[in-house]
Amino acid sequence: SIACNATEGLKINGRPTKLRGGCVHHDNGVLGACSFYAAEYRKVKKLKEAGFNAIRSSHYPMSEGMLRACDKLGMYVMDEAFDSWRDNAGTYGYVLDFENEWRKDLRDMVLKDINHPSVILYSIGNEISDTYREDGIELTEEMTTLCHSLDDTRPVTICPNVMMNVLHNKGLMKDISLSADGKMPQKDDVTDPLLQEEDGKMGGSVMINILVATAPALMKLFMTVKNADAATSGCYGKVDIAGYNYGVPVYEGLHRLHPDRVGVGSETNPPDILKTWEKIRNMPYIIGDFMWTAWDYLGEGGIAAVDYGKSLGAYNKPYPIISANCGAFDLIGHKDHAGHLASIAWGYENNPYIAVRPVDHAGEKMHVSGYRGTDAIPSWSWEGCEGKKTTVLIYSVGATVEVFQDGFSLGKKRLKNGLAKYKVSYRPGCLTAVSYDAQGKMIGNTKLQSAGSKTKLLVTAEKEEIQAGGQDLAYLDIALTDEQGIVKVMQDRSVTVKVEGAGTLCGIGSGSCRTEESYVGDTFTTYRGRLQAVVRSGKGTGNVSVLVTAEGLEPARLEISVK
Repeated sequence: SIACNATEGLKINGRPTKLRGGCVHHDNGVLGACSFYAAEYRKVKKLKEAGFNAIRSSHYPMSEGMLRACDKLGMYVMDEAFDSWRDNAGTYGYVLDFENEWRKDLRDMVLKDINHPSVILYSIGNEISDTYREDGIELTEEMTTLCHSLDDTRPVTICPNVMMNVLHNKGLMKDISLSADGKMPQKDDVTDPLLQEEDGKMGGSVMINILVATAPALMKLFMTVKNADAATSGCYGKVDIAGYNYGVPVYEGLHRLHPDRVGVGSETNPPDILKTWEKIRNMPYIIGDFMWTAWDYLGEGGIAAVDYGKSLGAYNKPYPIISANCGAFDLIGHKDHAGHLASIAWGYENNPYIAVRPVDHAGEKMHVSGYRGTDAIPSWSWEGCEGKKTTVLIYSVGATVEVFQDGFSLGKKRLKNGLAKYKVSYRPGCLTAVSYDAQGKMIGNTKLQSAGSKTKLLVTAEKEEIQAGGQDLAYLDIALTDEQGIVKVMQDRSVTVKVEGAGTLCGIGSGSCRTEESYVGDTFTTYRGRLQAVVRSGKGTGNVSVLVTAEGLEPARLEISVK
């Protein structure tokens, strides 16, 4: 059973529940858009272990494989139907089919989901600018009614970008529905995709994200409770739960105006998770939070990529940036700093997390977006950077932390919003962070050790046995390490993977958002010392032999059983 109200919050089977959520795109990194159950299961399992209990599909109906994985592992789902209605989210998109197809597509999503217990919420749209207008409000009601007619057990939400609705309502953004030459787009139009990128750059969500990144003072000026309510109250009045995309500043004010309204943080900035979670912990009328994103994804190239020296742009950045570079997990499934922040906020990590600003970029100007608060990574292995000063970030629960370099204290610091910063000169050795509660009692500790001089290939299979039939996968983590397994982030090189026997190499790639290398080849360059290869089972049983080579290093071999 699913029940929610503004005084008791969300209850599932009678149990009070806060949604610790993240938005997840449909792609699977180096595998592209193909949905394998094994890939979806791996993704959900890693998110579950990090403390997530909910996923919002972004921004299309979730695949059957992902739903099965969520059912199996107990992950709540907000399934989402549309990324645009009548107004464009890009000139050539779903707008060309919307009028003829939306009823069928929405019905198909609900009927697909109805017997999946993981699904607890239907979303009828993401950042739909139509919702500030009367016709959009009427359509919100029509879609909600259709969902309820098919399934009256699950609530319905709509997720406008609050600021985008405000700007539309004030006439500061135009409704984009025409192509560059001023004509209505048609399905048989032939366009230059690179020209189309320029053509659609200022439309809808892209424009609002550029403004958020480049003009925060302007956004603060317009993001008032009065403005937000005027631009969203119509559509929110037609659904069961209000979805607030980037609406954290107006949660309390809108609650005062609408004390019976239930809301959810349908999209929020990952670097703010500690503050956001602390804020909504005692707000029963906000049933949870979905960070953007839980997992990095292909597309929206570079919205969270870090630039050094000269900025390459505030939002979409030039090729060869191919992934967004934001997420609690990177493109190949390694937990990023946003994932550690979330785990700390939710009480899933008690030990402090040490993140070091890359010492090889010491002294360079850094450009970051609201989707990524820092470029820091958990490494103290920076060969060739001895003597350079860097910033060490300590994220932790508790009241204070203390950092030790090679056993000598660098002092205690009070945590502010779960963070303390230290300036440290790099030298090979050991960094240790210790966290304390308000009474000075130690809570936890974490150590970063510099890698030794010898470099080796370390290859680890997440599964050593997979099922025959052509659909199971074995993920291989490939790293350049020392003899103790410490990753060497300054030792990137080209790695080749050869697969023989009862399986094939399905994909190979790194977590880098910038690459012109192919995910479907057999050779790829590591990024910060890491690489991923994915082996797909064949139809029959047997063994898969994997050989991993890199110039100047001892080859690594392993076998995977296909049964």
